[in-house]
Amino acid sequence: MLLVICGIGFYFGGMASAYKAPARRLLHGTLVAPAAFLLSPAINLVRGDALFPGLDSVGKALLAAAFLAASVVAAYIGARRGQTLYNHNERVMRLMRRSRERNATK
Repeated sequence: MLLVICGIGFYFGGMASAYKAPARRLLHGTLVAPAAFLLSPAINLVRGDALFPGLDSVGKALLAAAFLAASVVAAYIGARRGQTLYNHNERVMRLMRRSRERNATK
């Protein structure tokens, strides 16, 4: 259940990031998950804690790896969707501009 929730969050995060990125949309959207995963240990180090407090067993480490994998896959799928959405909207806007230009010259 938590993997699904995590996946949905990173899907929409990847989609939004890919849509708003100035270039390399797929890369920006996919990097949402690893960036979030690396941000947490950095904050823990600044606070003086261990990199991953609470990851003291193999089972917990495997669970964290599963969450990371699900997040990266979901962010990638979302990034592809965001890139497609951006390309579609650009095409529609281009057609609207051409239509306005044609109507203005008549």
